Amino acid sequence: MRHDGKTIANSTKAVNEKLSQLLGMTHQEFFNSYFTGQKDLNFLGAIKGATERERFIAKMLGYERLSEVQGAAGKTGTLRDRRRQQERQVDMLAGSRGNIEAITAQIKQQQAELAEAQAQLESLNGVLIAAMDRKQALEPKILELERDRDRFNHLDRQHQVQQANLAQINRQILQLNQERDRLVAEAEKYAALSLEVADYAQMQAQVTNLAEQKQSAIKRSELQVRAVKLESEISNLQQQLADLEHLALSLPQIQERSPITKANNRQMQMRFERKCWYGKSNKQI
Repeated sequence: MRHDGKTIANSTKAVNEKLSQLLGMTHQEFFNSYFTGQKDLNFLGAIKGATERERFIAKMLGYERLSEVQGAAGKTGTLRDRRRQQERQVDMLAGSRGNIEAITAQIKQQQAELAEAQAQLESLNGVLIAAMDRKQALEPKILELERDRDRFNHLDRQHQVQQANLAQINRQILQLNQERDRLVAEAEKYAALSLEVADYAQMQAQVTNLAEQKQSAIKRSELQVRAVKLESEISNLQQQLADLEHLALSLPQIQERSPITKANNRQMQMRFERKCWYGKSNKQI
């Protein structure tokens, strides 16, 4: 199916749909409206009322759909609505005929502005071409600058790493200095304690010496007491010895007088000899 030299439907279904759209009724409704016999309309007599028969016939012929397409007043998208819009456009065009001179002047002004814009565009094109040429000439320098930028970024990252390492080393140095100060303080305490310990050792030696001196003094005192006792005993022994010597001198006379005492004299002589020996021993001590 063609219209104004253009194909608007190229299949049976599409042609039927297009005809239904143009006629406003289906194929069955078209057949009923044009080929229904007089005798086939006898059933309409059974429908009471002219209004009901008119409504039924309109439905049978598809007029209801045509009325719906034509549309009620104010309904958008219908034939009546499109016709009103076209009428308003015609009125607007008719009213704008008086403004042709103003429109012509505006067109000329816009054409002048367009020419100026085109001239500016050509000038800008020239500037753009020059800029492109300059950009092309600067591309090696740009590449070199980009390489320098990459090297700088690399060096900057290395610098940041070195800064971090330096900060860590500074922290370690601070810790070592603190440890050194602590060790110096400990060494000073140790030196002070060493002096105190040396004084204590010296005092302990002095105490030991004093204890020894005390023991010596005690022994000396004991010896002195013993010497006094021994001197007293020696003195007694010497007195006894003197008595015995005197007795020894008078012993022969006594023996001559009394032979009975001879044994007693012998015992007394032995006692005298023992005392003499004991007295000599004490003198040696």
